[in-house]
Amino acid sequence: ALGATTPLLSLTVIREPANEAETALVELVRVEGKPLGIQIRTSRSRPGIFVHYLVPGSKAEETGLIHPGDRILEANGRDLRCSDVDDAASFMTQVKGSLKLLLAQHRR
Repeated sequence: ALGATTPLLSLTVIREPANEAETALVELVRVEGKPLGIQIRTSRSRPGIFVHYLVPGSKAEETGLIHPGDRILEANGRDLRCSDVDDAASFMTQVKGSLKLLLAQHRR
């Protein structure tokens, strides 16, 4: 009908940076009552969740496979590419047993 309006569609396009071509799958086994030792953050310039800091002596640091700046793409198969830090942290801390992280790592 004349004068009818259609709602606007909002679309966000996320392009993966070329320097995140390398991925690593890391499994951390949680010890009851102990944190995994990963501090995460978001970035102002890119979407996603990033490793900010590894606690010295923690499971995360001991693997030698996780580094500050790594982007966490998935945790136990759950896509975190567009998650906010609170949701990602809540999910990762509630996981019992092992936590499998798919990481995008910058070429070093």
